[in-house]
Amino acid sequence: MLSSQSLNELVRKAENIHNLSEYAKFLTKNQDYFHSKFKMYIYYVNRIAQNEPDKPISEVHKIQRSGTSKLMARVLNSQADYLAELLKKEVFSDADKEKILNCSQYLKSVSGIPKAAVLKEELLKTLGSLESDKRWEIYTNVKHNIQNIYTYHIALQYNPDKSEGLSEQGYIVKNMLSYSQNKLTKVYTNIETDKRFNNMLICRDCSPKYSAFRYIANSPEGAGRVKQYADDISYAIAENKLIGNNSYLYEFMGAVNSVTKGKIKLSRNNIISEAQDKVFKEMKSDYIFEDYEGIPCACCGVETLTHKQKLNLFKEINRCENLHELNNLSNLYSKHLTAKGALIQKRFNRLLQTNPEIKEEDVMLSLQYLSKQDIKHEMQNIKKEIFEFSKKRKYNNFDKELLNDFIYKIDNKYSRMKPSELFRYDEYDELVSDTLNRMTSPYKKTLIKISKRNIKELYLKDALVSPPPLVVEKTGSQAKAMIQNIFKLSVLTVDHINPKSNGGKDDYANKVGYCKDCNNAKSGMVFPAWVALRPEININLPRHLKKIAEIIKKERIKDMQSYPETAARTSMRLARGKLNIPEKYDTIG
Repeated sequence: MLSSQSLNELVRKAENIHNLSEYAKFLTKNQDYFHSKFKMYIYYVNRIAQNEPDKPISEVHKIQRSGTSKLMARVLNSQADYLAELLKKEVFSDADKEKILNCSQYLKSVSGIPKAAVLKEELLKTLGSLESDKRWEIYTNVKHNIQNIYTYHIALQYNPDKSEGLSEQGYIVKNMLSYSQNKLTKVYTNIETDKRFNNMLICRDCSPKYSAFRYIANSPEGAGRVKQYADDISYAIAENKLIGNNSYLYEFMGAVNSVTKGKIKLSRNNIISEAQDKVFKEMKSDYIFEDYEGIPCACCGVETLTHKQKLNLFKEINRCENLHELNNLSNLYSKHLTAKGALIQKRFNRLLQTNPEIKEEDVMLSLQYLSKQDIKHEMQNIKKEIFEFSKKRKYNNFDKELLNDFIYKIDNKYSRMKPSELFRYDEYDELVSDTLNRMTSPYKKTLIKISKRNIKELYLKDALVSPPPLVVEKTGSQAKAMIQNIFKLSVLTVDHINPKSNGGKDDYANKVGYCKDCNNAKSGMVFPAWVALRPEININLPRHLKKIAEIIKKERIKDMQSYPETAARTSMRLARGKLNIPEKYDTIG
């Protein structure tokens, strides 16, 4: 994309070119700034420049304008063929078949460059009124490919009286580059763009089409392009180009995940580590209780660790000389382990008791094997539950095919994983999106819920027994890296009750303390859904606030006496009746 300043600079350079060879070089050098629909323009200019370098640039444009009618005829025919092929491959109702056939025949009959309004009306009347859930995809594919030729045809037009004093090539370059000029769009249509997380830069060509972000989520290439956008931002952060705005990346990712309801899934785990570090430092929210020991997690209730405790524990882990010392140390601090960490520690302990001479490599392989068995078991549960649920339900042929495809793939991929193979949450999420999420059945939401219920937890647990090479390199041992990682989950971190990506404020009335494990699991989820998923909050949040009240009272922390009460009230208000906890806490010394 281009800023206005960069666009004007390129137009100025084009203005100063007076022969075809230089013009072709200019276009080739800057081709990345041109929208893909104009790549053929650059190709033809280069081809003519190679064969006839002395031909005037204006003559080249005349040739290109005369060729747009042929291009239009070719594209109309290819779209007609695409529709005919669809009828052979896909299952449609009789009414839809007739509409698709009528549209295909109409496209074959058109000559020259038809009026855009007439063509659009015909596409809406046929493809735009299909009953199929692929209606939007089919209509958009056909419209988009034809629209590109219209755009190409219009961009090549030159009228000296309306050119604002620009030469022909300067004016045409400006026309084409204007489609690449950046423009802000909203992620949430009902929230103003002054909310930073709600902004996304897109080119002016996409702006009219993508005015509603849902269009991006539903377009075939949308997910890939949004992920690329997030990647580009992360590299800009790593190169210190967004100082003071680094946290935009995570805010934007949270907003995208929320508004697309899983159709686009942006994971922090896929962001380069240099960017993650910079974002974390900028986003770190002020929460004074992170430095106090013995605070239970407001969600799961585990006794959390402070950052200082974690560093001291890591030093002790690194001093361990064998697996048994490591096991004894983790047993000693077991009260700090979350449920995932406790399960891994239990298995680690059992392996050493069963075979005291076992090698570290075999321990890790055994733990990875057990993790893959958990995944296999869960996949069988998913399969069984889906079969039970579907016994009394009817699906159309299209939905049956998608459901069978999902079952086949979880059987063939996730039930046969090798111990050392990483379980990729994004790949599984993509499988659900490509199969269950495309179903037309009213039961698809229930099927998706069944398919995803425990998957994230399995992914996080599997990642713990397969520590990243960088962490292993630092500790010098896979087992030490694993034990460090399971205790890292217990560090007290601040959670925004109403996520910032949902408009939540960064003030104490909207903050509680979670262990890192629960904070990762919540990951931008709205509070009512989180409370429904984790009902133990009803017990552990009061315990958490009571401990903090004791700290405020003992340490005489100024201006914090009302904090436990306001946090309790915020939690109950946002939980919408799903949370019932005490409001009053003794903080006065």
